[in-house]
Amino acid sequence: MSDLKRNFLSQVILAFTQLLFPLITYPYAARVLGPSGIGKVSYIEFTTGLIITLFSIGIPYYGVREIAKLKNDKQKRARLTSELILIHLIFSILSLLAFIALIALNQNYQQEKQLMFYGSLFILLQVFTIEWYLQGTEAFEFIAWRSIFIRLLAVISIFLFVRTGSDYVIYYVIILGTQLLVAIISISKALRENSLSFRAVDLKTHMKPLFYFFLTSSFVSIYVFFDTVILGWLTNKEHVGYYTFALRIVKLPLLLLLTLNTVLYPRISSLHHDANTEKILSLSRFTSKFFVTITIPLCFCFYLLAPEIIALLGGKDFDPSVKVIQWLSPLPLLLCFSNFFVWQILAPAHKEKLIMRAVLFGSVMSLLFNFLLIPPLKEQGAAIAVLVTEGIVFLISLYFSFEQAKKYFSLNNLIVSIAISLLTIPIIFFARTYFVSPLYILLISLTTFSIFYFFLQYLLFGNEIMQAIAGFLNPFANRKQLKNAKGI
Repeated sequence: MSDLKRNFLSQVILAFTQLLFPLITYPYAARVLGPSGIGKVSYIEFTTGLIITLFSIGIPYYGVREIAKLKNDKQKRARLTSELILIHLIFSILSLLAFIALIALNQNYQQEKQLMFYGSLFILLQVFTIEWYLQGTEAFEFIAWRSIFIRLLAVISIFLFVRTGSDYVIYYVIILGTQLLVAIISISKALRENSLSFRAVDLKTHMKPLFYFFLTSSFVSIYVFFDTVILGWLTNKEHVGYYTFALRIVKLPLLLLLTLNTVLYPRISSLHHDANTEKILSLSRFTSKFFVTITIPLCFCFYLLAPEIIALLGGKDFDPSVKVIQWLSPLPLLLCFSNFFVWQILAPAHKEKLIMRAVLFGSVMSLLFNFLLIPPLKEQGAAIAVLVTEGIVFLISLYFSFEQAKKYFSLNNLIVSIAISLLTIPIIFFARTYFVSPLYILLISLTTFSIFYFFLQYLLFGNEIMQAIAGFLNPFANRKQLKNAKGI
């Protein structure tokens, strides 16, 4: 098995656990803590996420690209790793002031001093998780097994210690504990592989390229995190709970779908460095087809099955989340392709300025629509603002990368995927006719549609993505099926 296949398989295994563990724990936590408890924890999570994204000044993206270039030069790699950790640590210490100020602006959360303290620790620990180093060296197998082990401990801890609505602080401490373990294990690996030293470092070298990544990540953080922060300012914990519960559900599949971008970004950066355009074309065509084939039916299912999803995972207390999921249902398609345009076309080609323009305009639109729509529409207003913002970023990113993107895109694949996905409508209608239980409706609808979709794409239209999936699922399948997936 090639390194790229092994990396992708490791990321797929990791993504499945990232999907599975929240599906086990989040419905339990939602029912125990309720919309208020989930809202409190989610507000702190999104606020720390905003601060981390801002004050990491683009290191998670810049670090992957630069480490990928130097992964075979141990001395230069060690120096670069030391310099980036030191820069990140300095900015993270400064970030604590911004975190305290953001929390202080919201009177609803000023009394949550324990959550504020643990949130501060979470921000500092982010420095030592060094995911950028692990991805840049393509240590995806290590990342997968590390994360599976830690998440398993977290799942056990949640069921053991989170028992009542007042246990929301314990719930967040468990989240913090996972971050601590990730940091210890990751930095230990970096120390084994590098002679890290903070003497005679040259931090100035990185400041100019980091500046563009910093601006980009800052603007991205506005429309990724500020929706929840603004919702917390203008409404209350319950509305934050309704919104974040639905948002997490819609974004869960992205943990699996975006594994391709995660794996291919360092590889394509390296291929750009070597001017290997033929391999870049092959990889990017496969990714484009993968995203179209998978995200189109996913969007249909989220929209049509939103009532059953919320009833099963959240219960009646989260009924307002149904409309939120329906508004957010196109996100898998928009986010996958925005990421594709940015991290497989623009970033590896060092077009950071174009990325910055796209996310700058998106962040301005995000602030505008959030402040306009949240006061009258609450959680639905936040959902509409996110949908509009992500649509704008998608269109601008497509415009900037169009000359390359058109080489990778298949219109026939898009039309076929939409046409087959229309089968969800009669299938769900009949499931609702004969069953009442949300679990049965979901199982019957998703199983029936998945079978139809797979075999129609695979047998009737010869979809190479389905051929690749069949090859992975069946090790005795004809090896030609795997060879047809030229990008992997």
